[in-house]
Amino acid sequence: MKKQSEDQNIKQNAQTEDIEEEQTKDAEEEFDRLKTGQLPAVIMLLGGGVAALLTYIRDFQLSEMLVIVLLSLLVFYIVGLILKRIFDSFRIRRKEQEEDGVAEEGEVIEKEPEEKEKTGKNKKSAK
Repeated sequence: MKKQSEDQNIKQNAQTEDIEEEQTKDAEEEFDRLKTGQLPAVIMLLGGGVAALLTYIRDFQLSEMLVIVLLSLLVFYIVGLILKRIFDSFRIRRKEQEEDGVAEEGEVIEKEPEEKEKTGKNKKSAK
């Protein structure tokens, strides 16, 4: 009876650890997406604002102003999308390097020893 209950406890602990790992991975991925998610919109708005100010200062007619601002919004949105892709590709490369154990400039990242996990499992099985 004790062995069965210990086995069930070990299985439950392993399941909760797996769930926690998945949740932390999901949270990290969501956090990474949020960093660059608003970049195209911000660049578009800044570019459109500058275009609107310049057209107003130079005394363009309203119809010309609207066309110029609309075109500048489209162009700056595309530029923002391109920059977002570039930043995301850098982040993906950095993650791949970290997973491979190599940091920037060729430094080796030391991973935490797995002895703690093994000793923890051995202690549980010894009981």
